[in-house]
Amino acid sequence: MDRSLELSRWLARRAVPAITGLIIVANLFMVGVLILAARDQNAFSAHLTTSFVRERYDALNTRMREISKDYAGWEAAYANLNDAVNTQWAFEEGNFGSTLASDLGIKYVFVLSPEDKTTYAIIDGALSTETADEALGPVVRDLANEARRAGKGQTIPVTATLFDGDTPILAVASVLSTGDNAEEQPADTPMTVVIFGRPLTAEALGATHETDISGLRVERGAEAGATGERLPIATMPASPPAFLVWEPPHPGTRLIWLMLPWIILAAAALGVLTALVLRHALSSAKVIEDKINEVGAARDAARHMSYHDAVTGLPNRAQAIEHLTRLLKDGEHVAALFLDLDRFKPVNDAFGHTVGDLVLAEVGQRVRGIVPESALVARIGGDEFLVLLQKEAAPPVEELCERLIGGIREPIELEACELHIGLSIGIACGPEDADEALELIRRSDLAMFQAKRAGRSTYVRFTPAMNERIRERPELERDLWRGIEAGEFELHYQPRFECRSLRLVGFEALLRWNHPVRGLMQPGDFLELAEETGVIRNLGAFAVTSACRTMAPYEDLSVSVNISPSQLRSGRLIEIVSGALAASGLEPCRLELELTETMLIEDSSVAATLLDQLKALGVRLALDDFGTGYSALGYLRRFPFDRLKIDQHFVADLGAAGKGRAIVQAIIGLARALKLSVTAEGVETAEQLMLLQADQCDEAQGFLLGRPVPADRIPALIRDARDTVERRDHPDAALRSRIEG
Repeated sequence: MDRSLELSRWLARRAVPAITGLIIVANLFMVGVLILAARDQNAFSAHLTTSFVRERYDALNTRMREISKDYAGWEAAYANLNDAVNTQWAFEEGNFGSTLASDLGIKYVFVLSPEDKTTYAIIDGALSTETADEALGPVVRDLANEARRAGKGQTIPVTATLFDGDTPILAVASVLSTGDNAEEQPADTPMTVVIFGRPLTAEALGATHETDISGLRVERGAEAGATGERLPIATMPASPPAFLVWEPPHPGTRLIWLMLPWIILAAAALGVLTALVLRHALSSAKVIEDKINEVGAARDAARHMSYHDAVTGLPNRAQAIEHLTRLLKDGEHVAALFLDLDRFKPVNDAFGHTVGDLVLAEVGQRVRGIVPESALVARIGGDEFLVLLQKEAAPPVEELCERLIGGIREPIELEACELHIGLSIGIACGPEDADEALELIRRSDLAMFQAKRAGRSTYVRFTPAMNERIRERPELERDLWRGIEAGEFELHYQPRFECRSLRLVGFEALLRWNHPVRGLMQPGDFLELAEETGVIRNLGAFAVTSACRTMAPYEDLSVSVNISPSQLRSGRLIEIVSGALAASGLEPCRLELELTETMLIEDSSVAATLLDQLKALGVRLALDDFGTGYSALGYLRRFPFDRLKIDQHFVADLGAAGKGRAIVQAIIGLARALKLSVTAEGVETAEQLMLLQADQCDEAQGFLLGRPVPADRIPALIRDARDTVERRDHPDAALRSRIEG
């Protein structure tokens, strides 16, 4: 009993204070730990929200720059908005109209002349008479000048935050340019600027209540965001600094206020209530974890967007490069297939970017459905895709390319139309062709370019010679300019004959280059480079002028000259043709200009006007290589052609088991219905000539009848042709019997 009492007293004197002190120390320690954890949670939450706001702002900024670059670098926009605004094209036809607001969220659209005069304005999707100065303040002129300094004739977007009253506007300005045809717009030309503006709101940044970011707004001045978090954003130098300001969530603070009563209660109730507090603390930690997971999910979504294409949902260029780098580093044998769509730009121009995006998405699905599941399919820009195959786990590359070309060739059926496009493929294999990702992609791109040159809708394997051609390109370009000044270019003339009587009716002028080192070069060796560098304009003017001067003395004989896309777009074709006719004295009806369907499709409205002006001069127009492009009846009815030229590929199939003759007969029948003459190119055998005569083709030209000759041999060729006709009273009897038989 005594011993029990002693024990009780000892416990009362020693153990209880010790236990009480231990609990107090434990609670104080827990409070300290809680405060530190709360501070860390608040800091981590602030960091996450800052990263999220920065990512969303950068994504919106990038999207606005892409929109500005697409529209301001659109050649048709340059043609219709630069010098004089074509409101019919811009607003009523919807090219620069209300869809910018409804589809892309663009509130303000302004076109500023080189003098900073507002020549076109859309506010909230409707035409407006309000100027950019009135809407966004005089500082908008500084933004326009920044775009001009950055662009110098090219579309390089410049962004800044402007204000409509107290409403912040993310504005992007770009020089209006001709895009890929920037050589048409000299750098010192006064520059028109296009300005797009979108309200910089929490909704635009995707910062809704679900992200637990409170009061996201834009404030101006050095004192902006005195409380909460802030992120500086771009403004004009003349404007006060601006910041994105918001209140981040404070999970740690909430945790302290939530836990403190329980801690006090735990101290009073000792161990029992301490256990309750601990249990509640774990529960609260779960709440914090859930909040952190929500913010992490938003960050993961942003990361996914940065590695995937928004239109097709496929991996983008960045992910493709990372994947290819990893495969090559691991020693894998990889085939890189560089895919580029044929005839996509006319579809995009004719039907708009919305339809173009649908086509790209459909192409992505088709490619994904054709290649092996282990392959990576990425859209790397524009109408270009990349397929990465581990060769051991894939079918033969050539077989796969055939399937891809066939799959994309199938019609794409949309609600309102049926579209036809093609596919050109370049192949490079690693590590044989390159052991570094960017270089392997570049070499597959070179091979794709050769596939384009080979006639499109085909595939080409990379060879080292392609690199050699790229290295030779600068030298050949310099030689082109030098060759023009040195007079190294000349015209050869291929005769054209009336098909039935074989009477000489004219010549086609063909360009040749007497290169001092490479010898006589054919057009296929230099015309594409001449087109890309702008040299073709000088060569084209030389060809028209020289052909008219050479053929003027030969009465009753016509001459045809090929026109390049750059000549058609230059704006000087009428001046060059009329000048050549006047200087040479050649009757306009004896000059025939040859154009291709692709040239007309790229800008049909401009082409129609130009062809009407050429017809007004009295010259004749021919549609060259008919049957290899779109071959649409609508183009024949719309443009004032006098002649169709049947492509030599169809003539080569005459007499074969294929459909060559049926196609030729169909073209001749179509031409008869439209009252057009027909010329067959590439006639090389007597059988081809016989069949063309039987099908009542009007004219023929080819090596069988006469090869191209220099100008000094034209008189002898004319004499020989006329002597032949005079000796022949009627077509050769044997030939006639074969035709009738």
